Amino acid sequence: MKARQRKTKKASAIRYVQMTPMAIEAYNTLAKGKAVGAVLCSQQEDVESPLTQSDYWFKPCVEAAKILDFNFHDLHHTAASRWVMNWTPLAVVAGYLGHTNIQMTMRYSLLQPGNNEGANEAMMRVYAEENSHQDSIDTHEAA
Repeated sequence: MKARQRKTKKASAIRYVQMTPMAIEAYNTLAKGKAVGAVLCSQQEDVESPLTQSDYWFKPCVEAAKILDFNFHDLHHTAASRWVMNWTPLAVVAGYLGHTNIQMTMRYSLLQPGNNEGANEAMMRVYAEENSHQDSIDTHEAA
């Protein structure tokens, strides 16, 4: 999906976001019967102005649900936290979030408990494989 972003001057005005099967299904439902390039959502009936502000629909939903102190950007943090807690690589999360540098995404790294231990274990597996390979070479040379 092509998304327009306005949050930083450094980033491109347009970025491409991967869509989940659920999002694709919702998109296809909205697009059904519409011409290619037609506006899928608009702020008013019979007006071809695109729905550009989440406040138009998000704030009434939050109020109806009686949720206090919650804004649209909180969903951004929720998604990032869930990706990181499920071991999505931080560079991938940074891309999904539109971060221009990894430092912005690093704040979520604390949600991967045991990350250092996992890295150490992975390195030890590499050493074990190298030693096993070297032992095999030494045995072959001795024969």
